[in-house]
Amino acid sequence: MNANGSGDAPIETPAWLAAALAHEPDVRRVASGGSEVELLTWGERGRPGLFLLHGAAAHAHWWDGVAPLLARDRRVAAMSLPGHGASAWRERYSSADFFEDARACVRATGLDDAGPPIFIGHSMGGAHLMHGAIHAPEAMRALVLVDTSFRAPGAGKPDAAAPARRLSASEAEARQRFRLMPPGPAREPALLEHVARHSLMQIADAGGAAGWCWRADPAYWQKFERGIEQGPYPVPLRPRVPTAHLIAGESHVASIVDHLPLGDEVRRIVLADCGHHVMLDRPLVLVEALRDLLATWPAAQ
Repeated sequence: MNANGSGDAPIETPAWLAAALAHEPDVRRVASGGSEVELLTWGERGRPGLFLLHGAAAHAHWWDGVAPLLARDRRVAAMSLPGHGASAWRERYSSADFFEDARACVRATGLDDAGPPIFIGHSMGGAHLMHGAIHAPEAMRALVLVDTSFRAPGAGKPDAAAPARRLSASEAEARQRFRLMPPGPAREPALLEHVARHSLMQIADAGGAAGWCWRADPAYWQKFERGIEQGPYPVPLRPRVPTAHLIAGESHVASIVDHLPLGDEVRRIVLADCGHHVMLDRPLVLVEALRDLLATWPAAQ
């Protein structure tokens, strides 16, 4: 789609973004949990590791504008959760399984060559990574949450019907239907276009009709096993690793931050003038915030 969503005009790509996207990741499949997950990596082995995890209905390529900039002095990996991106679909999904998938990816790419990596999770991805911060702290040096609310609307309803898959006749038609959920600003239209392309696949349905549809498993929420990381919370969550929370100042999370189930030991940093999907809205702000945090935070050293 172009900046106004019509798809009629070409999109101008800023020089910094063109350079970042030209730094293409190594793409591989990693066996885990009886299936395969999609994994992208940037940077040289032996450097301190950063593991990036996307949010609901997203995929690893959401980090393509951010990861190359972080990989200048780090080894960076981004995984597509099972049921998302080019990762396989499963009969059930859980935070515990997702963290084991993440650990398999860390091992496969040498992300821990310089010691346990720092895990960074956006939105729902941060909630899943909290499982590791509570149950497997030895696997991570620190945890950075990026606008994580720890709430999953619509999850845990196995009796609800999964939405029907809608086919589009062309890739261009499907891209025009791409929308962010929850709605919010995305001030880099070229990056949004890039992410939309990686969100699609071409298939033939049971009746033989061919078309384009989203890669994500439409039954994800019906298969998802809600755990303590998604609520409800009898007590505040107490991560067993140093944890920071980057909060997008224009997001729904900012309005409920004082009610999140996190202890006072979690460091809070507000990113002003940023929407929830911060890596698509203001990726350079996110990169700067992460660089500053990693350079000054004792836990990151």
